[in-house]
Amino acid sequence: MKKSRKAMAAMGMAAIMLAGCGSSGGTAPATTAAPAQNGTQAQAEKTQAEAAQEGESAWEWERDIEMVCVYDVGSGTDTTLRAICPIVEKELGVNIVINNVSGGSGLTGLEYFYQQPADGYTFAMLTPTHVIKGVSKEASFDVQNEIVPVCCTVQDSNIIFANKDLPYKIWDELVAYAKENPGQATMTLQSITGIDALSAQQLFDQAGIDVTLVAADGAEAYSMVIGGHADMTLGSPADGKQYADAGQVNPLIVINTERSSAFPDVPCSADAGLTADLGPWRAIMAKKGTPQEAIDSLEAAFIKAMDSSPEWAEWKEANGLNDRDGQFTQSEMKEVWNGYFNTIAEIMAE
Repeated sequence: MKKSRKAMAAMGMAAIMLAGCGSSGGTAPATTAAPAQNGTQAQAEKTQAEAAQEGESAWEWERDIEMVCVYDVGSGTDTTLRAICPIVEKELGVNIVINNVSGGSGLTGLEYFYQQPADGYTFAMLTPTHVIKGVSKEASFDVQNEIVPVCCTVQDSNIIFANKDLPYKIWDELVAYAKENPGQATMTLQSITGIDALSAQQLFDQAGIDVTLVAADGAEAYSMVIGGHADMTLGSPADGKQYADAGQVNPLIVINTERSSAFPDVPCSADAGLTADLGPWRAIMAKKGTPQEAIDSLEAAFIKAMDSSPEWAEWKEANGLNDRDGQFTQSEMKEVWNGYFNTIAEIMAE
């Protein structure tokens, strides 16, 4: 985990810039020119250099872009895309068509995405669950090296929400109970093979406790806890707040090194002396071989939209997505991507 945190800390200090996104495709070949009487050539070369610094490229968008969403309509990935893509469309001048290809905990959409041509018109929003698919060799291809980052949009945290009538009311009491009763405490998750499960596993391993994970879809994960059919569930601050505010569940701990702004009184991993902080990010990805000019152009459009759009800022605030830095450029996301492969491989090997 230390490797991942080091990379994340370094990226948190990096300035989010549009500079450096241009490719060689937008630069004129080097020539030895005779002195121009009117400076036209020099002006053209200066304009091209400035365009490269501003994240522009030689890529011209000629048709709609397909954005593969590997989860259902209404999922966190889907809602993120539907919040940001209309803003990015205005920057690009073409439509971004969201194609939901769900199934297999994100694997079906991942495989579909890989089968599409790397022509600069098909991208996907992926999550750490797809790192897991790569580490576990569930995918039919080398996920780490055949998928390349474009940028990242957001990064969320997970919170453990418990039934309010349990004998443990705070995190320390859960730890004591679980150590005395190994495997007796249960937790619902939408996927016991995805990033949420690994996030919980990292926390529980560091705390030295054993909790049984139970698969449950959507709102069922909360209803099972509220109804007393399971002890706990794992969810985002935005998803769980309605149940916590209604007094139906009791938040125990935030799996992050900082507390949640939505639950400022709930301790985080660091408060418990732990470093567990795996959480779901949502990143735009391209297939290896996609023209670099297209990647650079799309990255620049996303970064500009995220930096300047009040609608995007309001959406992030409303969904509790300002607690963690999740806006990463292409180069920064490469560090996150490779760092997560290392970290998840270590956790899964334990």
